[in-house]
Amino acid sequence: MSEYGKFIQRRVAILVMLAFAVWSVYLAGCAAPIVGGVARIAEKEKRDEWMPQAKEGDAEAQYRVAESYCCGRGAFYDTELAIAWYCRAAIQDHKDVQYKLANIYADDLSIRSKMRTAGMEFEDPVRAYAWYSVAALHGHSEAMKKKEKWKAS
Repeated sequence: MSEYGKFIQRRVAILVMLAFAVWSVYLAGCAAPIVGGVARIAEKEKRDEWMPQAKEGDAEAQYRVAESYCCGRGAFYDTELAIAWYCRAAIQDHKDVQYKLANIYADDLSIRSKMRTAGMEFEDPVRAYAWYSVAALHGHSEAMKKKEKWKAS
């Protein structure tokens, strides 16, 4: 094969690889919304399954419904509904939810970054301390530590 033929063959190979790379990136970009959309639909279906139990007073179902409205889960985000469902579960002595509510009211950055608050502020040190205290009474070890930390400050 002549030098010119080899040159053309290399160029064609480079163009084919480049076209494949562009096509792969395009497909990945198109697939991400589809996969994300399917995941959101599946999460909403789970929420729809949990909702009757949550309305009947099942604390774990209430927690799961709250999580589906909050923190990047579910088809729709509604922070106020998430807080309302968290409160329902917390009142029924769900210590993990009590601790989560305390962190929300303490304005914990790790939680706030997950919640879609649209400028909403939930910082309330009195409520935070109260929920840390309740969770600590129910044996939540992290709540005990945070309660003591708040007490000392």
